[in-house]
Amino acid sequence: MTIRPFAQSLIAVILLLTLLVSACVAPPAAPAAATLAPPTAPPPTVAGTNALTTTTATLPITAATTIQTPTLMSGFVLGGLSISTTVTGLPMPALGITENVASPIEYVRTVVAMKNQEQTSTGPMAFDAQGNIYLGDDLKATISKYDSQGKFVLAWGSYGSANGQFAFTVPSGQPPNSGYLAIDSHGNVYVSDTHNSRIQKFDGNGHFLLSWGQPGSGDGEFNVTTGIAIDRADNVYVGDQGNYRIQKFDSNGKFLTKRGSQGQGNGQFTTPNVLAMDSQGNLYVGDALGHHVQKFDSNGRFITKWGSEGAGDGQFGIVDGLVVDQQGQVWVSDESSRFQVFNPDGKFVGQWVFPVTADGRKPYVFVRAVDAQGQVYIEHDLANATDTGLQYMFISVFRPRGAAAAPASTSLMTTTNALTTTTSQTETSPVVFVRKLDTSAHPVAFTEKNDFWIWVAVDHQDNLYVSDVGNNRIQKYDRNGKFVTLWGSKGSGDGQFQFAGPDGDYGPLAVDSQDNVYVADAYANRVQKFDSNGKFLAAYPITAAKTNSSLGPLTVDKQGVMYVATDTLVEKLDPNGKSLGMLGSTGSGDGQFEQGGPVVFDQQGNLYANDWARIEKFDRNGKFLLAWGSEGTGNGQFSFATQTAFDSHAHLYVADAGGRTFHNQRIQVFDPNGKYLGQWNNPGNGDGRFKFLGSIAIDTQDNIYVPDSGTGTIYVFRPRH
Repeated sequence: MTIRPFAQSLIAVILLLTLLVSACVAPPAAPAAATLAPPTAPPPTVAGTNALTTTTATLPITAATTIQTPTLMSGFVLGGLSISTTVTGLPMPALGITENVASPIEYVRTVVAMKNQEQTSTGPMAFDAQGNIYLGDDLKATISKYDSQGKFVLAWGSYGSANGQFAFTVPSGQPPNSGYLAIDSHGNVYVSDTHNSRIQKFDGNGHFLLSWGQPGSGDGEFNVTTGIAIDRADNVYVGDQGNYRIQKFDSNGKFLTKRGSQGQGNGQFTTPNVLAMDSQGNLYVGDALGHHVQKFDSNGRFITKWGSEGAGDGQFGIVDGLVVDQQGQVWVSDESSRFQVFNPDGKFVGQWVFPVTADGRKPYVFVRAVDAQGQVYIEHDLANATDTGLQYMFISVFRPRGAAAAPASTSLMTTTNALTTTTSQTETSPVVFVRKLDTSAHPVAFTEKNDFWIWVAVDHQDNLYVSDVGNNRIQKYDRNGKFVTLWGSKGSGDGQFQFAGPDGDYGPLAVDSQDNVYVADAYANRVQKFDSNGKFLAAYPITAAKTNSSLGPLTVDKQGVMYVATDTLVEKLDPNGKSLGMLGSTGSGDGQFEQGGPVVFDQQGNLYANDWARIEKFDRNGKFLLAWGSEGTGNGQFSFATQTAFDSHAHLYVADAGGRTFHNQRIQVFDPNGKYLGQWNNPGNGDGRFKFLGSIAIDTQDNIYVPDSGTGTIYVFRPRH
């Protein structure tokens, strides 16, 4: 579809740079050739009352003014670029932003104010995990990169169809379409090369890596590529506008699946235009001329849809901007003077309307990007009085009311080995709290003692299974946290459980490659097997447990072999329940266990087993490789390593619960060789805090499920990759 022209290409490049200097930091000096006199405009004036704050900023631009950085901040020198644009005309109009403190949307600051002389087109914007920002220039057909302090780093691209060239605009001179950008977890840049009907992939320094797609309607072919989104597994979703569908690829461009057809029904599209992904792996698609937003899960199943043509709450004109913030709220612009915010189910939360200026200039608003702090960048354009072309452009930052402010003078993220470390308020946790599971309809039993553990496991559809040990039952929830079913009661029959006993209350569970559920019936010395809906399938006695008091955690490998922990041993059973012997032996040496613990496998088939206050690693044949950890509270030490799980980036998460001497109540993160990477240490009451930590599970989208046995709460986190 065609999109209205925007600011001149040169100013489009400046836009990103000035955006990043939203914190008033004294900038580095630029080369002499690029050093120009900074603007002398005073800072914005602020006036306010208890209930209403009005911020008015005026940047005077008069005849023969040479602009270096047309922004509300002063003293910043444009790094790496020599700018000599001269503009003439009347002073820019004041930007009046009026904020009601009761609004769910909070204005943060205006970071860019500029006057445009020509009618051209701005381009897409995207942030990487290190705070670098990439800006596409639709007219020049280039991508520019700036670091987190606003310094120009590099640019690449030109108009054409060769590798590294782009066709964001139509050669005939018709109004241009916008390009689209997305960044994966490794910092690679994916560009939706609209009129070449292809996707190009570059590394973070602009080096061409690969491309895929050509004009057509077959799998992997496109009829004008539009929006692009990337999930936590680095799968790439592409809007295929003229074919009325969304296509899904792996990070190397291999076609995986597609969804959609022409129409207005559920899962159908008129003009799939903008795409966004939430932290749960759900995909949101803004349909420009369909006037609605649709939501799908990561397998392409339709979840919900909202919107119709109009100007009311929850109605849309042409949907042209879409992002999801860290709270899961969906921000939408529709080529009008407002943006709207919705909850993940499409319920209207609020809106922000920009009024027509006193001199008759009409505003147009575009949702552009969301940064690592969840702040949303909104472009606000003003046409001239006759609405025949863009004259002024602003970029303002908004966020959900009450969200924490981004650091004022530092990079948005500090990383170590791609994972941020923390133990204090001045550092950043390796995980981000997302939400807690709603178990109000079927409350999970809890008690404030160290030997009462709620267990969790996930299947390959990202359904969550909760071992509700206090009620001797298993609960199942879908990927969106919706209750599905439950089964079990106290007893010794098939489908009944004996989780409570003298050594504590335990109900470990695991899921195999076919999504069958295995439950360690702790005090009945058996493992029971169920299908994913709770139908009883089989029961297997555990020989090693006959001289021990209870069963511990269990795991099932890809071949269906079960690993069941007891007090001092880990027993292996084939898929029919026949014992295959023990992993290791009793003791404290290499390959031995003082306390047989849970087992987890990495992608290479290596096995990791917890042994009280250490982790032991074995190869796929059971040969001991290495061990790390000891009792204590330091980094890499444990009070009691209760359960482990890997994310998609091969980071090993260890639940470090209350033990014999120490009560750490934290999650530690390691690489596959035991190198400490970070931790989440937040004991206490409140969302994301732990009273009694026990188990941990991670789904295919890297959502981390952690139950707190002291409150009966299931928390959901995600890595801060």
